[in-house]
Amino acid sequence: MSVRVRVVTHIKSSLRTHALAVSCAAILLALAGCTASNNDPRAVFGSDLAIDGPQVSLSRALDAGVYLVEVRERDIDVRLVVDAPGSHSEAEDDVPRHGVLYKIVSLRSAGELRVTAR
Repeated sequence: MSVRVRVVTHIKSSLRTHALAVSCAAILLALAGCTASNNDPRAVFGSDLAIDGPQVSLSRALDAGVYLVEVRERDIDVRLVVDAPGSHSEAEDDVPRHGVLYKIVSLRSAGELRVTAR
């Protein structure tokens, strides 16, 4: 009978040790997953455009890389035109008077990005 007690006690303490180790590893992985990475997207610039006429443009010199252009409409229907060296694209929202328009722009070298809202 004393042998069984030792084995059960050994198994219980071993299970507690594994549970503690697994819990600590899970917490460390969760914390590591929440930290910022150099590859995370970051805002390069943002601007509010007041559209008084048929169109308004904004241009910015950017370094080489991949950029996400986001335009949010408020109480107006907008057609988005994005011009970059070597590319031209247009987008229009199907839902009237609200929504978000996205374009991905890839610059192989530094250049000027022009965004036009019509």
